[in-house]
Amino acid sequence: MITDITAGADQSGGACARVRRRVHWMFWLPTLAICLPLIFLLITFGWEISLLAAWLMSGDVVPGHPDYANVQGQLNGRLIGVGVLVVLLGGYLLVWIRWYRKALSRASVIRTLGTAN
Repeated sequence: MITDITAGADQSGGACARVRRRVHWMFWLPTLAICLPLIFLLITFGWEISLLAAWLMSGDVVPGHPDYANVQGQLNGRLIGVGVLVVLLGGYLLVWIRWYRKALSRASVIRTLGTAN
């Protein structure tokens, strides 16, 4: 026999759980939508940086070689790109974690106010 464990629960607990679930998905869906492409770009840039650096360190491309400035410019561009992506990803996560904690504390306030009556 299946029993409903929430049958005797007051409404504030259910409302709190709904708010908490909503806050949870409002946090994770945009985070995944924004962070996964940024992480993919970081991995791609990291791979390109390692290839360009290996090419420079191999000795095949030395100062004075026609491709040297091109490779050096690409490497610098990728390093700047990685720096920008890390700053964007870190800033985004800091803002969202702060918002998420604030929203969860509001959900606990709803629960507290609901059970006070």
